[in-house]
Amino acid sequence: MNNAWHSKILRLAATHNPSSDDDWTTTETLRTDLRDFLGSPPIHGIDPALFDRIADWKLRRQRARTEKHRKMINPEMLASITRCAFDLTHTDTRCLAIVRLRVLSSLPGVGPGMASSIMALVFPNQYGVIDYRVWAVIFGDERTQFSATDYIKYLETIWDFCSRNNWLPQKADYFIWLAYKK
Repeated sequence: MNNAWHSKILRLAATHNPSSDDDWTTTETLRTDLRDFLGSPPIHGIDPALFDRIADWKLRRQRARTEKHRKMINPEMLASITRCAFDLTHTDTRCLAIVRLRVLSSLPGVGPGMASSIMALVFPNQYGVIDYRVWAVIFGDERTQFSATDYIKYLETIWDFCSRNNWLPQKADYFIWLAYKK
């Protein structure tokens, strides 16, 4: 595997202060609000207001593409499915990630990108967000569709980078995303 992106990310992290970045502070605020609402560990499911904020955070200007599908999600369905995903446990972290991703992706209008966003915001020490930008930086491949297998490939790469650099996945995810923007 080509790890040339590692040094690029480490250089960027050495010169960039996330706390001065609106994207980082927005993420931290949303993550804190989710933790306060759900509990730590999460004991509730997500409510529609928080779900809308996650959709805004992840999808930004692309939100309209799947909005009609997400409108079919009622508050009870949203709470039940997200609570189910959060309650899952397994000794195999890859299996747990795949199952959580698939459970969250069962919500209408929620694909792997949005599902991984929910996972990364609720469990920032475990997950990152699958996105065409991070994929392009790490794998040098432009794509917009991702499977559960792709997500595991991405996570394994992030987990390896994090273990080598004593970082959390949220930090790695942020700097990889930032590297694409720059």
